[in-house]
Amino acid sequence: SRLPGTSLGILSAGDDEAARRRLRLLARQLHVEDRVHWHPVSERSQAMRAVEAADVLVHVPHERLDLGPVIAAMSVTTAVVVTDLPDADGVVVNGCTGLRVPAAEPHQLALRLSILSADAPMRDEISLAARRFVRDDLSAASTTAALLESYAVVHGVRRSA
Repeated sequence: SRLPGTSLGILSAGDDEAARRRLRLLARQLHVEDRVHWHPVSERSQAMRAVEAADVLVHVPHERLDLGPVIAAMSVTTAVVVTDLPDADGVVVNGCTGLRVPAAEPHQLALRLSILSADAPMRDEISLAARRFVRDDLSAASTTAALLESYAVVHGVRRSA
């Protein structure tokens, strides 16, 4: 799978050589190794500017998904593609608030990116649904209400015991 015109921008907070090797391999498998751009990030504002400028945020960890950058991207209507790990359950719903790919499947990742690249209305629809999810379901008010509701249930169980 080739991704013509696609470049791979990588945000990096440190100098993790093992991570760089994995990302270089992924770029080679996606046939974009000549279009990789490393962006050292030392502040959150730099990362947010890069995420806002991107068409798609791809998060492909090997062990655990870091939802911080994913949710940040969703909040500014940047489409997200993430590795299909349990950490994404309830946040990135495949085909609704983002796309999920199996771990270590560069061909599946290339296919998802090709779909997003070719179908701008679908990319926009997913991005807007993700933004609505973050705004409505992950807002401070919604989180507080859910927490208070949980405490009320626990308090009710204790009273009946």
